[in-house]
Amino acid sequence: MASSNAITNDLLARYILGELSKEERENMETIYLRGKQVHRQRLAVEQELFDAYVSGDLSDNRRRQFEKIFGQSPDFQSKLAFARARHAALNEEPERKRQLVSALGIRLAVAAAVLLLVAVGLFLVNRSNSNTPKSTLPVVTYRISPSLGGANQSPNLIRLPNYSAIVQLRIPLNEPHTSPCLVIIETLEGEGKFSVPAQDSAENPSILSVDLTPTSLQPGNYILSVVLESSLKPIADFSVRITQ
Repeated sequence: MASSNAITNDLLARYILGELSKEERENMETIYLRGKQVHRQRLAVEQELFDAYVSGDLSDNRRRQFEKIFGQSPDFQSKLAFARARHAALNEEPERKRQLVSALGIRLAVAAAVLLLVAVGLFLVNRSNSNTPKSTLPVVTYRISPSLGGANQSPNLIRLPNYSAIVQLRIPLNEPHTSPCLVIIETLEGEGKFSVPAQDSAENPSILSVDLTPTSLQPGNYILSVVLESSLKPIADFSVRITQ
């Protein structure tokens, strides 16, 4: 019998979208019974499908199948909102640069020498500012502390802002990691699961940074599981309580 390590993301995507034969599906479902490693991988693949759906990278057949499978899910809208926010954040800066370059090209085509000097000045200002990260939304930061395994330990409290903002979680790790990490978020009842890529902190590699939008979260108690993206090996678990 194949092990869960042999399951590729493409195979999982085909399974989720119902593209496998009956025999292939039965083999996959037998493998799923072996533990939660494949389950964690499935969460990451589902997030990739949501990203592809939002960015328009799914074929027409896959798009219809995606809507049929996920459209009736109670957390479909929250996952879709999170994927759209990620897509907008990733594409906003390249689009702004493209518009600046286009405007500059038009000015150079019709401008006299004085306008050329202005364009050069704008270019220098742009270059000096490019080293400063820009965000169109305010950032609300929470530092997550270890909270599992102790009887007297309370979950981390996260209060959602009542305005448009990015909720940034800073997660400390005791165990070193050599590959990118994912943060899997799920309720205590095992519902509303989704995964988010984590970024290493520039000032401290042992601290991970995760950006969320308030629309992707609902008040309640959650478990945050940090896993290696390459092998899905669990690294740490944290307990959080989200309120408004």
